[in-house]
Amino acid sequence: MESLVEIEIQQCDIDKGHQCSACDCPYALAFNRTFGKEADAWVFSGSARFNRDGKRWKVALPLDSMEHIRHYDETGKMQPHRLTIDLSTATAFRAAAAESRGAGDTASSPAG
Repeated sequence: MESLVEIEIQQCDIDKGHQCSACDCPYALAFNRTFGKEADAWVFSGSARFNRDGKRWKVALPLDSMEHIRHYDETGKMQPHRLTIDLSTATAFRAAAAESRGAGDTASSPAG
């Protein structure tokens, strides 16, 4: 899997997004658009979780992204922007099919 991936939060993600929603915020929608709907992305607690290559992955978000999310959750406003995530720092913590939306996330092996 490529290491650096650019995620573009577009105006359509912002317009369709929902405040305080881990699976329908602009970031989750952008992850799904980037990796495909089967990514089933969730964004919360400074990280993004998504399905890829048959596994459920967790990757930390940059600090400025957390600020964008906080501002959006409080105001419903966000400007389109981009972020780069480093998948080499991601952890795969279970098979994608076994993921139950936000339940018991326990990281077990680093992404390669």
